Order: sequence, then C-alpha cells, then structure tokens
Amino acid sequence: MQNNNLEKIIDIHYSKLSRMQRRIADFLLNSSDIPLDMTGKHLSKTLNISESTVVRFAQTIGLTGYPELVLLINEYIKSTRTSIERLSLNNEERKLDGNLISIDEEIAALRKVREHVTNEEINRVSTELNNANRIFILGCRTSHYLASYFNFYLSLIKNNVYILGEKETTIIEELVDINENDIVFTISFPRYTRALNDIFKFVSSKGAKLILLTDSENNPLVKFSDINLIVQNNILFFVDSLVVPMAIINSIIIDLSLKNKQKTINSLTNMEFIWKTYNIFESSKENE
Repeated sequence: MQNNNLEKIIDIHYSKLSRMQRRIADFLLNSSDIPLDMTGKHLSKTLNISESTVVRFAQTIGLTGYPELVLLINEYIKSTRTSIERLSLNNEERKLDGNLISIDEEIAALRKVREHVTNEEINRVSTELNNANRIFILGCRTSHYLASYFNFYLSLIKNNVYILGEKETTIIEELVDINENDIVFTISFPRYTRALNDIFKFVSSKGAKLILLTDSENNPLVKFSDINLIVQNNILFFVDSLVVPMAIINSIIIDLSLKNKQKTINSLTNMEFIWKTYNIFESSKENE
C-alpha cells in the first residue's frame, strides 16, 4: 500500500472498525510496552480477544494479513518510542538466551538486506557519487559515526569529499555554495531529527542531488531524496544498531573503489608510505 504509516492507516479506517477492532487500534497506538515482532497470539491474549479478530483487524485496515501489520508496528515503535521505552521492549517475551543474542539478530538482519537492496541500487549510488563534483556526507547523532567512517574511506577514492558538522544548526552554512554538480549523502535512522528537513529543503532548492540511507519510507526525508536506500535496522533495546547500514556503506565503498581502481591504489600507496615513515602502526617484529 502507498501509505505505510500505522497511525495514518488506522486513522483512515477507524470509523469502520468494530468495537473489538477499535480496542486493538487504541492499544497499538497508545501502549508504550508493545513487544517487537508481537505475535497474533500474544496480541489476542493481551486484549482477551480471538486471534481471528486480530487477523480481521489487519484486513479491515487494508493489509494483506498479520505479518504486514507486524512490520508496520515495528516501524511505528522505532520512530515513536523513547530510549527508555525501547529498553523495556520485549524484555519478557524475548527470553534472552545469554548476552550474545544481539549477534543472532544482526545476522538475521543482514540476511534480510539481500531481499531489499539490489546490486543495481548499489551500482547506481556509486555511479552518482563517482560523477559528483563534491560529495557531502551527513549523519546526525549516532549516524554521525557512520558518516565519519564513510568519509574516511571515500576520501581515499575521491577528491572533494566533506563530512558535515555534527551540530545540525551550522550545516546549512556549510552548504551555502552547493550546486547541481554536488551530492549530499545522508544517513538517517530513528528517531528522525527535525533539523534535517530544513537541510534537505535547502539542498533540493539548490539543485544538488540527495541520496538517503534510511530504514523506512516513513522517514520524512524520503520525499526530498533522489535516491533512497531502504534497509531495516535492529532495535537492540535502547541501542541503535549500526551493523546493517555499515554493510551497505561498505558495499558502496567497494563498488566505488573498483570504478576508481588506480586512484584507490595510488591513495593507499601514499598512505602506506606515510604510515611507515612516521611509524603510525606497531610493527609485528617489534613485538617479537
């Protein structure tokens, strides 16, 4: 469906919901302790209703079934819950099997990436970056770490690569002379920061291209962006998982380096010379 925002979908169909279905709708939108990947059985037990009522609710609001509703619930949780609320999510239901459960979840998330991001999409992004005059990389809050990582490696491959400031209030000033030959590559995951809306509007008004790496079409920035890379990231309690977006960034770096193989080799050769000349790294022989 075109509109995949849970709150808006429920609002559109609310008037035709039955009394029991409205109980489900109110619970989904107002409860702060909904577990991730909530099963139909759990939801029916929580509200003391039948599982068939849950399935009919999903169909009444225009979904194909309960699995699609789960996806919307997860997106809604990621974009609206506070860090404290996220910490308590699924504490009971997940029955944590040791401290390494996050690794299992990351592996599962990486497998899902293959279903949503194609080689053609990665190639399109790397081609646009390759043809750009200047590349500006933007990531706020935890996404700034990903932006810094991307900037480090991209600078080895391309000239005129810049990372934008971590303070959202000064970013437009840094982009004052941006033009149609430039690209802003933005990394944005929940909870979305409002300041980026104004930045995207400004960049768009200047004719520069916008590439967005995000988790959902519900991100308000999607409508401004020229290319959207949509990947689902995990909620590890209150921690923002960076594994999946990091994998996408690595794919772009590798593809772009292959398009600029000699430039990449020259840059790495120069860096190796500097590292060796100034003893940047520990020598294995020194430790023997």
